[in-house]
Amino acid sequence: MRGIKRSALLAMGRQVEAAAGNSGKEAPLRVNGESAVFKCTQFLDLVEAAAWAAAARPVVSANGYRAVAREFLAVLELLADHPGAALSPWVYLAAQTLECTLKAYIARLGLAAPTRRQGHDLINLWSSAVRASAAAAKKIALEPTPPQWCAMLNVFHDYPYLDRYPGEHGLALKTERAQLARDLRAILAEVDAAFQ
Repeated sequence: MRGIKRSALLAMGRQVEAAAGNSGKEAPLRVNGESAVFKCTQFLDLVEAAAWAAAARPVVSANGYRAVAREFLAVLELLADHPGAALSPWVYLAAQTLECTLKAYIARLGLAAPTRRQGHDLINLWSSAVRASAAAAKKIALEPTPPQWCAMLNVFHDYPYLDRYPGEHGLALKTERAQLARDLRAILAEVDAAFQ
């Protein structure tokens, strides 16, 4: 982003400055001895730095997790209708949907959602949500033992994060993609109800 926008801006600024210099008109606008184009690029650098800093902070609010879970699930449901779609990205989306859904529920109850490696461990997140639901006013219906599809997603989603990197890992799911998408939709619907 920086390279394209900055170079385009600088090129445009040079053209404007050259046109002003060639036309006999006054010199290009200068602020404290520096061209306006240079000042503008400095400003863009600050904006970009702020954007990267904001993006580097993880989503930690219950509503933030829920919004991200919805985004992942929407794409997952589209791909569920295309059985020929690559399995690895689909598994990644399914695992991310479950991770963010469970974190949304845990955070909604005022508890700290697990982070770092524990935050990617879907079995740990499932167990944390089950424990949290036991004491919550707005419970969600999760079986105490995670379903087989959760355990399978966890194999690829947890450390060493096989769903994120290329390789031959023998990736397979016994649960049909459309059924898994429906199961994830049902869990997210229960979590959404806990927000009411």
